[in-house]
Amino acid sequence: MFIKACQLVYRFLRYRPRTEKEIINYLNRKKKQYFFSEAIIKKTISFFKEEGEINDRQFIDWFVKGRLKVRPKGIFLLRRELRHLGVDKRLIDNYFNRQQFEEEAVALHALQLKSRRWRGSKREIFIKMNNFLRRRGFNSQSIKRAIAEFSLKE
Repeated sequence: MFIKACQLVYRFLRYRPRTEKEIINYLNRKKKQYFFSEAIIKKTISFFKEEGEINDRQFIDWFVKGRLKVRPKGIFLLRRELRHLGVDKRLIDNYFNRQQFEEEAVALHALQLKSRRWRGSKREIFIKMNNFLRRRGFNSQSIKRAIAEFSLKE
């Protein structure tokens, strides 16, 4: 049973890094099909932790960097997504306290990626920028500064 659980987890990890909670949930979903006990699940998790395949700190770093490249988001939304994926709140707080996170620069980058699609008067575009950045989880101070800097570049 332990070998089958390891095979399933290796396959699950092949696509992207996972949090400990995601893997536990995955094995719990497979529990009935493969008759896994709680002991097998715990043993599998500890094995992958020892191997370094499960590391929530590295997952946070991978997740944040990926999000900032593809779909830039604010700290608020990043924290919420990480909590939803099962990362411990203390790990998230430690990460954002250690890292220098320039939310205004990220907001400006998000505006640059999206702005080509917006049409209308300056007022309408301003409203679209503001709403877009709010939906992405940026705070109001970062939004104001990013829009002001973006307007200067235009």
